[in-house]
Amino acid sequence: MHVAVVGAGIIGLTAAVRLRAAGHAVTLIAPELDAAGRPHAVAGATHAAAGMLAPLAETQFSQDDLAPLLQAGWEAYPALVDLLAAFTDVETGFLAQGAWIVAADPSDARAWDHVLEHASILGRRVEPVSVRALRRAEPALTPGLAAGFDAPDDHQVDPRRLAAACVAALRAETGPDGGPLPA
Repeated sequence: MHVAVVGAGIIGLTAAVRLRAAGHAVTLIAPELDAAGRPHAVAGATHAAAGMLAPLAETQFSQDDLAPLLQAGWEAYPALVDLLAAFTDVETGFLAQGAWIVAADPSDARAWDHVLEHASILGRRVEPVSVRALRRAEPALTPGLAAGFDAPDDHQVDPRRLAAACVAALRAETGPDGGPLPA
């Protein structure tokens, strides 16, 4: 099957890679394509995105409907990274090292207490971190921090590097099984 993917941001690129790995011919349609129809630049939201894979740190109080979507995206990244590694040696910038959440002032700390209490009910790991420990790890943090929390399951990815890995995978002539890919 020949599939057209509109957009060469992270979603379009990863969709194109997955479709190509599944044996489909893929045409990307986006302004950042070269004359051969291949992405030549990372632009727009992909260039500006922070790359947080942080279902805990990104969930706000009363956003219960968003939490499962963030969780599903977080759970899918290791398989995506493995798929890209089967096509190319280009690094994705995926780091599974957790995240620290900081509260700038007492009001912020109280708000985070409520969010994190709810997160722990949902089975997400989160632990308090002393402001002293935060400052030892990152001396440039503002002196008035009120609290800190460790979210060891949150990850991150560099969207520009991930896009570059997707572009390299789309330019690959063989697939994860070593066989030829459709054009």
